[in-house]
Amino acid sequence: MSGGVLDGWLVIKDREAGGEGETTAIHLEADLSVDSHSRQLAQHENIPRLVHMTVLNRDNVSCQMVTLVKEWMDMNPDYDLRVSDDVTMRQMMVDHYPKLLDLYDGLIYGVEKADLWRYLVVHQYGGVYADTDVESMKPLSSWAGAEALSKYDPPIRLIVSKEGIALKDGVGCRDGLPMMQCNQWTFAGAPGHPVFEMAAETIQNWINNAFFQEGHLQNASGFEVAPSEPWQLGDVLVLPYTHLSEACTNIWGSSVQDHPDEALVCHRFYGTWKGDAGVRSPKWRYDPACVLPASTLEPLEHARQPQ
Repeated sequence: MSGGVLDGWLVIKDREAGGEGETTAIHLEADLSVDSHSRQLAQHENIPRLVHMTVLNRDNVSCQMVTLVKEWMDMNPDYDLRVSDDVTMRQMMVDHYPKLLDLYDGLIYGVEKADLWRYLVVHQYGGVYADTDVESMKPLSSWAGAEALSKYDPPIRLIVSKEGIALKDGVGCRDGLPMMQCNQWTFAGAPGHPVFEMAAETIQNWINNAFFQEGHLQNASGFEVAPSEPWQLGDVLVLPYTHLSEACTNIWGSSVQDHPDEALVCHRFYGTWKGDAGVRSPKWRYDPACVLPASTLEPLEHARQPQ
C-alpha cells in the first residue's frame, strides 16, 4: 500500500486490484525532513489515549467550539485532550520537524498549515486527531482503545475512515488504479507510523505543482461514497464511511440519523476557516465565559503515554 495526500485528504491504496496486495506500509528512507527521534516512536504498537485539536487562537474560541471540546472530554475522561493554535503548532514544527519549517511557513493559509500539522502531530505523539467541529458520538475506548483493537493481528497502528472511491481513470486515480480517499477530520494512529511521513513527503513534493496551488480538484465528479464493513490492511484499520465520515445533519442525502448505531463521530462542517462564507457555519458566539479548559492548554509532552 502507499499513502499520500489528495486535495488535503489522507489516501491509502491497495496496489493489486482484486488481490491482497501489499499489506504493510513502507518506511520511507528518503530525504524526508522528519526528526530522526520520531523514527524511534514506531516501536509503540498501541494508540495513545490522547486527542489533538487545533484552533486559530486558543485565547479567542467561539462558545460553540468550547462546547464541543468539553463534550469530547466528558465522553472520554480516560483520554487527555490538547488544543493547539497557530503559535503552538509552529513551535512543534521548530522542535520536532525543523527541516519542514520552510515548507510549513510557505503555506499561505492557516487551514493548509493545519492540514500538514495534523499528520505530523500524530506522527510525533500518536493519538486521535479531530477537527473542532467534529462531535464525539461514542467513547474513543470503544473503537481506538487497546481492548477494542486487541482482536486484530498484526496490531492496529492506524485507523482511518473511507470517504470515497475514484470510479474512473483521470479523477483520483494513480498508475491507472482507483484511489480510496479517507477523511482527514478524524483519524487515529500510533506515533511514528510511516503513512504520516508519506503524507508529509507528498505535500512537500506537490507544493510547487500547479495542481496543488490551485487548491482544488478540477473535476471531483468521479467519487462515490461506498460504505462497507471494517477491513484491515496490515497495521491499518479502514472503517466504513458511516463510522467516521458522516455529517451530523443531512448535507449530501444522508447523515448520522440514518445509522446512529454505526456512527462513532459526526462532522458539523462548520468550516471556521471559511469565515462568514461558510454556509453551514453558525453565527459564532464569543463570550468571556467561553474558555477552553486549562488542561487542554498544557504541553503535549505532559500527556499520557501509549496504552
